[in-house]
Amino acid sequence: MLPDHYKTLGCSPDASQAQIRDAYKKAALATHPDRFGGSAEATARFQKVSDAYFILSDETRRREYDAEYRSQNPYSDESKYFSSDEERQRKYQEDFMGAFEEMFRDAGMKTPGDESEDSSSSFSAPPPSSSRRSKFYTIVTGAAGTVVGFTIANMPGALAGMAIGAKLGSIRDQKGKSVYAAFQEMPQSDRAKILAELAQRVFASTLSG
Repeated sequence: MLPDHYKTLGCSPDASQAQIRDAYKKAALATHPDRFGGSAEATARFQKVSDAYFILSDETRRREYDAEYRSQNPYSDESKYFSSDEERQRKYQEDFMGAFEEMFRDAGMKTPGDESEDSSSSFSAPPPSSSRRSKFYTIVTGAAGTVVGFTIANMPGALAGMAIGAKLGSIRDQKGKSVYAAFQEMPQSDRAKILAELAQRVFASTLSG
């Protein structure tokens, strides 16, 4: 029998596609394995969220799922939506990468040069000669990292957060990679703090809206 994907994402069956994406962002941040040391239990929760978003984010798959879920067919399953486990894992990565970089920009942790309305999930690195822009990016990301530190409510934490943000900026600037690629190269403990800060900002934005 099919699971209730709307319940998994925390949205209603009549939610718009935009509302489904917003629900996915929150659920993905709340369940991402990096926040819980990569435990098997956390990974399983994140996979459920990812499967729900994969099916509901596409209008054709969503219509098919809705019809099958309403039929309450005990033999229905989700295997037909994925050609292989490899494809499933690839989709998990692609969907979260796009959401992560979108949230990163929306939270104010954006790169210089990202002033345009281009919603692409990759950031172009500043040219090597653009040291001023590179330095600015590191400062902006460092400031975001400071907020990560204040999340744990002490000055040593704030200094540690600044270091995390600066590290994210320096990795990205030096290697010309997307913010998500730089994020993936960081230690798990640093990734957990950045995800916690993103979650705090995303949920605060929802409450203030």
